[in-house]
Amino acid sequence: MKKLILFLILIFSNQFIYSQVGINTTTPTAELDINTSALNLPALNIEPQSTPTGTATGQIAVIGDQLYMYDATRAKWLSTDAIPLIFSRSGDVTGTQNLRLAGNATSVNSGLLMPYNGTVVAITTNSNVSSNTTTNNLSTPFNIRIREEDNTVAGGEINFNLLAGKYIDTTINLDFVIGNHITARTSNTGTDSINNPVVTVWIKWRAN
Repeated sequence: MKKLILFLILIFSNQFIYSQVGINTTTPTAELDINTSALNLPALNIEPQSTPTGTATGQIAVIGDQLYMYDATRAKWLSTDAIPLIFSRSGDVTGTQNLRLAGNATSVNSGLLMPYNGTVVAITTNSNVSSNTTTNNLSTPFNIRIREEDNTVAGGEINFNLLAGKYIDTTINLDFVIGNHITARTSNTGTDSINNPVVTVWIKWRAN
């Protein structure tokens, strides 16, 4: 009987240990709960490694000196934070015009120079909607382009418009490499314009 009781205690103890683990706490509030102590040590140390083989979204790794999370949809290790690049231009924009980034930069080659490999993961765009469609042409196409010097890289362009009133796409999967730059522009061949467009390109750094 005593052996049976001991056996049951061990089973229930193991189930508790594996369901919630607390470090420096006896009442963990998550499956793994780490409370810092008076030793002034970091709460967690993840050993840096070369690019591991990811298998599921949510896996994390320190690769080089950056923290990455595996994105199974895109099959890539991407930085945990998304960085917004904001392009805009005030007033009515007609014809083919580069949107402005970092002040008054308007050259086709004036997009931000990328310091690491990365991936465009989302684009959000809107403009002032005018009741007068002759001054706000929502069918005006926008171009997001990955550029290498004077050229757009092969497959490095995304085109869209604002016929739906705004544009939101969180499924973008467009890679760039160190030394590329990203530009945004409108390409309206008619006489109508797009009014006060704002384009936000969301990027994450890529481990491979």
